[in-house]
Amino acid sequence: MNRLIIPAAIVVLVPAAAVLGTALVVTRGGDGSPAAAAAEPRVWIDHPLDGARYEVGETVPLRWHASRAGGVARVELRANDETIAEEQDLGEEAIVSRRTTWTPGAAGEYTVEVIAHAADGARGSASVVLIIGDEADATPGPAPETPSASVTAPAPSPEPSRPLATGTPPRVPTPTATSPLPPSPTRPAPSPTAVPATPVPPTSTPSATPAPPSPTATPDTQGPPAPVQTEPSNGAELACPPDDVILRWTPPSDPSGIQSHTVQVETKVTATTWAEFKTYVVLGASKNMTADAACGVIYRWRVRAWDGALNAGSWSGWREFGIELP
Repeated sequence: MNRLIIPAAIVVLVPAAAVLGTALVVTRGGDGSPAAAAAEPRVWIDHPLDGARYEVGETVPLRWHASRAGGVARVELRANDETIAEEQDLGEEAIVSRRTTWTPGAAGEYTVEVIAHAADGARGSASVVLIIGDEADATPGPAPETPSASVTAPAPSPEPSRPLATGTPPRVPTPTATSPLPPSPTRPAPSPTAVPATPVPPTSTPSATPAPPSPTATPDTQGPPAPVQTEPSNGAELACPPDDVILRWTPPSDPSGIQSHTVQVETKVTATTWAEFKTYVVLGASKNMTADAACGVIYRWRVRAWDGALNAGSWSGWREFGIELP
């Protein structure tokens, strides 16, 4: 059995690698050296995720962190290079966690950036791109007026005037006794038939039934419980070179759902001390860190969940594993 070797020096901290499908973006120093990256503040954004969409006028909740040994002096939030919020006098906290809200006033694509400034001038930043509204949004103009067709009734044609009769009217023969005129029969006028009126029942208007009041939802302010770690087993020794170093856990349940997980990994320096190694933000329930693992190192890791209301959950316990020497 190969023995595990405990490194004698503290491992140099390097920024966390970008995690596929997460909102974590961490910048490095200008020269790209590990020393410059360790000196600058580390910044990561938990919410919203890169590429998220919101409506115009909808409040966007922002959840971010900034970390640096000795504290961060100032943190600035920008949207398309315009300052939307600023945090100052942060004291000497090694990790600063804040919630900020921003309400965009117009549709478009926005780059939201969180910039952390240290007292000695070092700075670090993280950013996400948000889509506000629909790209096809436009203010419709007034609908064209439809001209109403005006119909002019034709003027009635004047009736032709009848010519007045001229000349002598014809003589009407006078009846004689021998040829009496028959009497004109008188036709009695028909009596109108009375139609009985059909009574119309009165129309009753039903009274509107008032809708019951909708219950007021109680906001979720409680974080989820700790996830349950499953692999690798505590104290496991993995072969070198590492074939598969996958951290797995079972996510907890929460009324607001689980949005993401934060995974912290540390390396053993001495028998009683540990150094920060990597911090991952993961959407699923596993993290493959094979590319980051090295032979002859002992690691420990823990995980916690964030719910859909941006409440941080409880941390799991630390679990150790090591990778043998080649």
